[in-house]
Amino acid sequence: GLMHTKQRSFRRCDMELEIRNLSKRYGKKTAVRGVELSITPGVWGLIGANGAGKTTLMRMIAGILPPSSGRVLYDGVDIRDLGEAYRDALGYLPQSFGFYPEFTVTDYLEYVAALKGIGKPECRKKMEELLELLSLTEVRKKKIKKLSGGMQRRVGIAQAMLNDPDVLILDEPTGGLDPGERVRFRNFLSEFAQGRIVLISTHIVSDVEYIAAQNVIMKEGRIIGAGKTEELLGAVAGKVFTAVIRQDELPRYEEAVRIVSMKGERGGQVGVRYISDTPEIPDSCPAEPRLEDLYLWLFRREAASREGEIC
Repeated sequence: GLMHTKQRSFRRCDMELEIRNLSKRYGKKTAVRGVELSITPGVWGLIGANGAGKTTLMRMIAGILPPSSGRVLYDGVDIRDLGEAYRDALGYLPQSFGFYPEFTVTDYLEYVAALKGIGKPECRKKMEELLELLSLTEVRKKKIKKLSGGMQRRVGIAQAMLNDPDVLILDEPTGGLDPGERVRFRNFLSEFAQGRIVLISTHIVSDVEYIAAQNVIMKEGRIIGAGKTEELLGAVAGKVFTAVIRQDELPRYEEAVRIVSMKGERGGQVGVRYISDTPEIPDSCPAEPRLEDLYLWLFRREAASREGEIC
């Protein structure tokens, strides 16, 4: 009753997930190495190339994968000791979530609610809200296997949120969402994260750029940077430029600098945005750095060579 809700809202402002020296080894390979983090309420973006160890880290934080060493504490208690109580507070969307293809959207959500021990009336109300919010109301009676990838992803987001979790962990949630769905989802997340912990992994940096209280950058199993977007951008301050070059000069400059984006201009000209310690192209103008610039600066090798590898 009332007491319960009071307690809950009281606890939320100082809720904390502490990750202490967390590692995961598979044989000789170390996927996550000695991660230390203290996660407080708000949206946290976990950014890294494929193979950086994001999924492994998230599965350990979700309590699905036992760490090789280290601990995850929720409000000071090891999540292994919390067991059921932690699962009740948690919503989790894996990178590829399995569902029974014959289920309709509502059947599936009711099934998940039953597994999570959510009562019928409570579940109905929550389900209506989520279907509305994630624009699934129209397809509620459809079989999941008949839905587009983006819609299936949204059903996955809905199942993670059915129990109104205090800790929401979403692994690459926006894969398959179109640009409009992305924006709606971002707005929704930033609102939902008031007084809750939301951890979202992505290699699409714009997903978290404007809504994350903190960004955590992972590379080769380690955290190589964490902080507010503007703090992190200090690393590429004064290194981002725009310039206009001739089409035939492109190959030469692609060798020399890290090109973030380009767009064709009139008369065989190309407008480029690039990162470099010094302006390498004549008549370059300095540009305001964005998170994507930082990402490409930090992952210059991976971005080029490791497309498609997932860990």
